[in-house]
Amino acid sequence: MIRMQIDLDKSLRSVMRTGKVLVGTKQAIKASKRGVAKLVIVASNCPTDVKKQIADSKVPIYEFPGLSVDLGPICGKPFIVSALTVLDAGESDIMALARGVQSA
Repeated sequence: MIRMQIDLDKSLRSVMRTGKVLVGTKQAIKASKRGVAKLVIVASNCPTDVKKQIADSKVPIYEFPGLSVDLGPICGKPFIVSALTVLDAGESDIMALARGVQSA
């Protein structure tokens, strides 16, 4: 079994800087349903109904091992972030998370 070794904080900062992302649960649901989301990262306290709607779209979901108050600052935002949708990974290695999880 291959272990995934990425620096999650560094990858999140990189995708925010070089990639294309959407912030927020409503954006995540819309992008998932439209089929443009490549990966959705949700905070551990993201509402279950949001996770289910995203999972129904067969988009890989990675559950961030922290709360939305932790995810926001890591992404460089001065507010809480419950969901982050990756449209384009840019120069980051964030898509390794998608390979590490199955579509829920």
